[in-house]
Amino acid sequence: MEGSRVTACDLCRLRKTRCNRPSPCSHCRQLGQECTFTGAGQKPKEPGQRIQISRRYERKIDQVENRLEAMEALLAEIRSSISRPPQQRSLSLSATPVPASSEAPRTIGHQEDMLLAVDGPSSLMAQIAMAKHLAENTIRPGHSGPSDSRMSEAIRSLGQVVDSNASQAPPETPASSREIPLPLIGAIREGLRILQDKSHASFPILRGLMSVDSFSKLCRDVVFSVDGYCESDFTVIVGGLYYLFNDCVLNVDNASQTEQYLYNMRLCREALDSSLVTASALLPACMQSVRALVLGSSHAIETSKPWVAWRLIGFAAHLCLALGYHDGSSMLRDDEETKKSKIHLFWLVYAAEKGLALRLGRPSIIRDGDITVTDDLHVLSFPDLWPEILDFWVENARIQGQIYGLLYSDAAVSDPQNDISVSAELLLDKMKAIGSRTPYLFGARSSTPGRPRMEEMLALSDRVTYFTTITLICRAKTARSPSFDITPECLTYARAALEAHEQCCQMTQDHQSLKSMYLNWRILNMPFSPFVVLFSSILHTLDQEDLARLQMFAASLEGLTSLSSLAQSLYRVSRALYDLASLHVEGEIDPSSLPESWTSISEMMGFPGSVSTPPLAEQGRLAGISGLEAPIGSGLDEWVFGSTDFLGLM
Repeated sequence: MEGSRVTACDLCRLRKTRCNRPSPCSHCRQLGQECTFTGAGQKPKEPGQRIQISRRYERKIDQVENRLEAMEALLAEIRSSISRPPQQRSLSLSATPVPASSEAPRTIGHQEDMLLAVDGPSSLMAQIAMAKHLAENTIRPGHSGPSDSRMSEAIRSLGQVVDSNASQAPPETPASSREIPLPLIGAIREGLRILQDKSHASFPILRGLMSVDSFSKLCRDVVFSVDGYCESDFTVIVGGLYYLFNDCVLNVDNASQTEQYLYNMRLCREALDSSLVTASALLPACMQSVRALVLGSSHAIETSKPWVAWRLIGFAAHLCLALGYHDGSSMLRDDEETKKSKIHLFWLVYAAEKGLALRLGRPSIIRDGDITVTDDLHVLSFPDLWPEILDFWVENARIQGQIYGLLYSDAAVSDPQNDISVSAELLLDKMKAIGSRTPYLFGARSSTPGRPRMEEMLALSDRVTYFTTITLICRAKTARSPSFDITPECLTYARAALEAHEQCCQMTQDHQSLKSMYLNWRILNMPFSPFVVLFSSILHTLDQEDLARLQMFAASLEGLTSLSSLAQSLYRVSRALYDLASLHVEGEIDPSSLPESWTSISEMMGFPGSVSTPPLAEQGRLAGISGLEAPIGSGLDEWVFGSTDFLGLM
């Protein structure tokens, strides 16, 4: 009797024919073949489970386990830090930024890019050079007396500045990001909670860079990162946390809290320094890269490194142009929040880049004629007064760009003096119009109750910026005069700038953080020429009140010399100019010592001592003042404007 089976025979399975499954089957009988069944070619039966879902969840479980291990390590660090003093408590990142390639990336601070930088014709260096030439041709000898020792002291002070900057050591190699400590998780969480609950003055800047929720999520992603994070993300969070803790310092009165906030600020500042030193010069063209560069440039300004700030903000400007942030038509498909973020980010870059370009005597990267995006910043969701502040920053920056192009550039200097005077009048009218529609500049809203301290300082310091910009415009009207005449209008605005400066110093005298911010953003970050204008005027008029103003300005910087070497250098310059003006007013300059003294000063300031400085009218260009084209990296440029110690662009 023929048997039967459930599965097909081997031959039928091989020929892929239907088997009737008796043994032997009909096909094998017809072919005269042996009908066998060994199971060859049959797939083994698998257990009944959803394989893909199971494996996916296994990977998820592994990721959760890794994150739990990281959290356990952090909790262990917190427990061990409880017994340590606050100064020793910190959180170190265990993940390193993901490099752009396996090769060592070229950084913004590449050694090959550390070239000697030279200041341009609108810089403070050029203003001081003009004052030096004026003094050479104006100061007349009086009689012998104690002026010799005072003159020697001024010369010695200038010499010490040059020597101290010429012998600066190269920057130390930054630590790996794996070794960079950050504030504890609890401190970060507290700062983020304050950011969400309150609306302090610095927070609108962070909100302009990105939303609160996005910043909070980015902090979590970087701090708890398992797979690594990109360098721009790290720069954004440490820069954002730095400004976050800085604002917390300004809004607390508890000494222990202030100490902890300052400690957290220091950790974030050091982390930001390291991230900027290792930042790649080939950052991707995206919003996050622009944010990182804006925060890096702001940090460079607040650490008195204008050349570094200019390079970073210039890089950010190039990325903004590449991304089309200057073009309103490129944002037509963006949602409202993304559009607002792009607009605010672009105008922050615009204002900073224009100001730094004028500060260093360089043309701006961004051309006003290419901009079609709206400049109405009232569409942004910021607290009261902030839209007005941002409007002033943008409008003042626009004028600063025109000041360089129309009054101080090489092309402008080759124009007739009458054309420069006409351009100066037009710019002066524009600045007056800006002042008339910006009431907070002149104290119209200074009594607003509940205004944060930083906002008060910004409102008053903008007045310093306003009068300084006008002084620079007025100064160009007589820049080619052989006697360097100062117009009454120029002198009036210079006095107003120094008066506003004195008020800012009084407001910030009890707040070191505000004082440092004011000095770096409003004095060292501009070609602050009012005190040079007063010096020039004193040599002509012998005005005792202006001499007192010049002394006040020098004295206001004396207590700030510890903030940076740049602040110390500016103090020594202003003090030396005051001493020279005082000697001239008192008529105590020794005839025999005057030429030698000025030769020594010229040499120490980086000017050839044996070459007489001709007036601007004979030079044809402001940069042609004697010594301005000489190597100045170890001379006046270094001690007035700081060194180019890192962050050179490709």
